[in-house]
Amino acid sequence: KKNQILRIDLVKFSGERAHAVYSSFFVNDEANKYKLTLGSFNGTKGLGDSLTARSNNMYFSTKDKDNSAGCAVLYKTAGWFNACFYTNLNGPYQKNSRKNGKELTWYHWGSTWRSLKSAKMMIRPM
Repeated sequence: KKNQILRIDLVKFSGERAHAVYSSFFVNDEANKYKLTLGSFNGTKGLGDSLTARSNNMYFSTKDKDNSAGCAVLYKTAGWFNACFYTNLNGPYQKNSRKNGKELTWYHWGSTWRSLKSAKMMIRPM
């Protein structure tokens, strides 16, 4: 098990930027369904944690291998889901901001299902 840190950079269509950092990040192997384990959250002021509550300790789901009781199929996306999600980092990109959770979104940045312009996930060793 390698100790890594996860950083997620987010950008709104307005140009506003924010980032989330997780003190540890680990994705298990195929036999363990790529289970996600996250450490503590720290982020830009005003950016809440949309990943931990519904994704931490969850198995990875895709439309053809849904470990989330239907979330991946319903939203046509992939990720770690429990009662679906607060962030859809694999949602489709849009050309403008729309209020839709099926798109690239991070709910706890304004407490709304607003599509984002971009998201970047980066990991590095501790």
